[in-house]
Amino acid sequence: MKVLTTSLVEYPPLLKILGLKEATPFGGWVFAASQALMNVSTDLTLGVVSIAPSISKFEKYEYGRYIFYRIPSKGLQRIEQKEIEAAHEIINDFKPDLIHLNGTEYSLGLEFISANKKNIPIVASIQGLAFVYERYNQGYINSWEFIKHYSFRDFVKIENQFKRNKIMRERGLLEIETLKNIDHVIGRTEWDKVHTMTVNPSLVYHFCNETLRSCFYTASKWSYDACKKYSIFCSNGSLPLKGAHFLLKAVAIVKQQYPSVELRIVGPNVMSSKWKNRIKLTSYQKYLRFLIKALALEDNVVFLGFLNQDNMVSEYQNSHIYVLPSCIENSPNSLCEAQIIGLPCISSICGGTQDFIDDGINGFLYRCEEWEMLANKICWFFSNPIIASEMSQKAILKAKIRHDAICNAKTLLHIYKDILKHG
Repeated sequence: MKVLTTSLVEYPPLLKILGLKEATPFGGWVFAASQALMNVSTDLTLGVVSIAPSISKFEKYEYGRYIFYRIPSKGLQRIEQKEIEAAHEIINDFKPDLIHLNGTEYSLGLEFISANKKNIPIVASIQGLAFVYERYNQGYINSWEFIKHYSFRDFVKIENQFKRNKIMRERGLLEIETLKNIDHVIGRTEWDKVHTMTVNPSLVYHFCNETLRSCFYTASKWSYDACKKYSIFCSNGSLPLKGAHFLLKAVAIVKQQYPSVELRIVGPNVMSSKWKNRIKLTSYQKYLRFLIKALALEDNVVFLGFLNQDNMVSEYQNSHIYVLPSCIENSPNSLCEAQIIGLPCISSICGGTQDFIDDGINGFLYRCEEWEMLANKICWFFSNPIIASEMSQKAILKAKIRHDAICNAKTLLHIYKDILKHG
């Protein structure tokens, strides 16, 4: 079987061939899933297409049963005829039995749909859903706050929040068009099923859980005795829809009872005193800086920069609890990673998150804008270590089943064969 798949990140073997370092900490689970798939299907050849703005025509590299293609692209927001032509050449060169689009919110998927003159079956995996995310892109923050905290970076790069809203809207339109022009989708939450089927009721929906990066399966589990007490780990504080501003307000309440509480956030240090760092801040990051000062949290918040997988493992192992304060998510990998390591988890109820936590059994749920409720859940975990440890064990058990790499690979392979059999 030959499957041609798209990827927004370049797989580690291709980076090695090109002599490049990993450019982003995001998307590693895609390669992990492909490895598991290769392990359960010895006759599978996988073609992987990624984008490269610096090249003029598609490039091809071989690595075992992987065939990597790099497609010239000016960006992911607009369909280009040259990119469609390159996609057509790649299809003719690889001759796939099936095309698998990883993500639906970018132009790359539509370009391969347009280039598919031989009517090869196409299936798309749902990641986020931009046409829904658009509603939450400002994180419930009043537009005036972005204007008040307009930054040098916003001005120089013309990257202000309102442009980001426009980009998300454009991605959403591409996504709707993609969903209307395919017959099959792969999802993993009730939320993504409801929204994709609303756009195109004739879609055939296939369920398949995600496979995590291998290090999260083998890492030592969290334990209360070893963790840093009263520390909170948040895995993304860079975008308004990730809700870090709500978490800061919750931490200010927690501080009244636990003065030494420490919030550890993945992302650039918005409190840096260096002017070179401050001019790089977005309006949202300036808003976070303002909140930290207004809430007197300067000594309680640590920004970690962007972490590789080993650093992420360490944070999950050493923190007291994990909080996902997002305004919208589908199936956040960071929550799943925290669960499989056993770090006690609190998540906002948004998108698909309620499919991952049974409230009060293996974690807690709350409404994202109810930071008082979040503060209450944090304090509960801090004051109930024995029950928190029991909830941790229940989360590990559920996550192990959900993210069983072999089981998920077999499910995906079955989906491929089902599509090829029934069309």
